[in-house]
Amino acid sequence: MEQTELLIVEQLKKGNERAYKFLYEQHYQILCHVAAQYVKDDFLAETIVGDVIFHLWEIRESLEINNNLRSYLLQSVKHRCMDYLKSQYHQKELTAHGEQYPYIKKYCHPHDLTGNTDDNWPVYRYSEALLYLAEALNEQGKTTEAATYLNQVRNRAGLSNTTASNQSEMRTAIMNERRVELAFENKRWLDLIHYNVAEQVMKAYGERVKANPQAYYFPEGYGVAPQSYTNIRILFPLPAAEAALTTYF
Repeated sequence: MEQTELLIVEQLKKGNERAYKFLYEQHYQILCHVAAQYVKDDFLAETIVGDVIFHLWEIRESLEINNNLRSYLLQSVKHRCMDYLKSQYHQKELTAHGEQYPYIKKYCHPHDLTGNTDDNWPVYRYSEALLYLAEALNEQGKTTEAATYLNQVRNRAGLSNTTASNQSEMRTAIMNERRVELAFENKRWLDLIHYNVAEQVMKAYGERVKANPQAYYFPEGYGVAPQSYTNIRILFPLPAAEAALTTYF
C-alpha cells in the first residue's frame, strides 16, 4: 500500500473519524458505480456500498489490509453484490428501478464461500456430443437415426420428441436445440458461423433492437447506434502482435 493508505488504515484502527470520512469521500462514488454494474439498481448499489464502508468501521480494530485499499474495498463490494444476487436465486426475476428483468440462473448456485460456485464451467457436455452425433447422421441422410440422439437431449429436459421428419427440418431442429440446450455456454456465435447464418441472424436481431430498444432492456430514450449490426465480421481479427511480424498482413 502507498504511505497515505497505510496512514489512513492506521488512523481507522485508532478510531479516527476524520480518516473514516476521508475514506468515504475518496472511494464512495467509484464503489457505487461498480456495485451498480452488478445489481443494476443505483439505490441498492448505494446501500451495499454504505454497508461495506460502515462494516469497515465496525471491524476497524482488527482490520488487516495487505494490498491496495481500493482493491480491498472493490473486492468487498463485489462479494456483497454476489451475496445479494445469490439471495435472489429462487426468484425468477430481479427488480431494478421498479422494473422486472429476467435473471439467468444457469450458473448461480449458492456456495458456502463468497465468490465461489459449485458449478464446473462446461467445455463439452454429453448433450453436445449427442447433438453432434445427430447432426453427423442427419448430414449422411440418416434422419431417423439422428432423431434418436436429438430426442435423448429433449427428453432429458422434459420435452417431447422432435417432429422433424426430413433432413432440412432435422437440420433446423438440431440448430434450435443447440441454441437452448447450450445457452450461455459460449457456443451460439460459433454455431451461427458453422451454419452459415451469422450475418442473416445478427442483422435481423439488430433491426429488432433498433425498432424497439426498450424491449431489449435499454432505458427510455436510449438505443443502439444507427451503424450497429450493419457490418458483421465473420472472422476473428488477426492479433496485432502477429500482424507486426510481417508486412504481408
